[in-house]
Amino acid sequence: MSDLPSILPPNAQQIEYDLEQLSGRLLGAADPISALWDPQTIPAPLLGYLAWALSVEEWDPYWSEDVKRAVLESSITVHRYKGTRRAVVEALNSLGLGNTISEWFEYGGDPHTFRLDFPAADIFAAGYRIDAGFLFQIDRLLNAVKPVRSHYTVRSIETTSSELFVSPAFADLMVDEAIMTMELP
Repeated sequence: MSDLPSILPPNAQQIEYDLEQLSGRLLGAADPISALWDPQTIPAPLLGYLAWALSVEEWDPYWSEDVKRAVLESSITVHRYKGTRRAVVEALNSLGLGNTISEWFEYGGDPHTFRLDFPAADIFAAGYRIDAGFLFQIDRLLNAVKPVRSHYTVRSIETTSSELFVSPAFADLMVDEAIMTMELP
């Protein structure tokens, strides 16, 4: 175990040096301050305080510890690119949500709009339910990081694959993947 830095004068006695080392370890002086600013090394009970210090806009104390650490890890990147598509992607990825963002010019929508397509399986795999609480959380998160002038639509997508017997007359119209889309308000 390495010694802590000493603040005693050079003429201090050994017992004073030993007491300084012992009290420093007992009071937590051996823990480097930098560990309290690192989302991966900070003790779990202090994660909320680090979120406050880093100005994390969306924080839920009921998230798992892994999600909390991922949100803290991505907060600097989100702040750096706030107001851009990348900030929206980073914020959603930190929550563990798979998504596809389509901007208005990609799908023929109104200017300054975008669409988020969440596969339902990814929503459930991340530990969320498709309900008003989920949509409220996504709304708060997106309003904090998206461009202010932009508006969005959230959709849940379910993709299935199946085989379909088709008459040879309709072979050119064979369907192997159907996408069902549900518009969420």
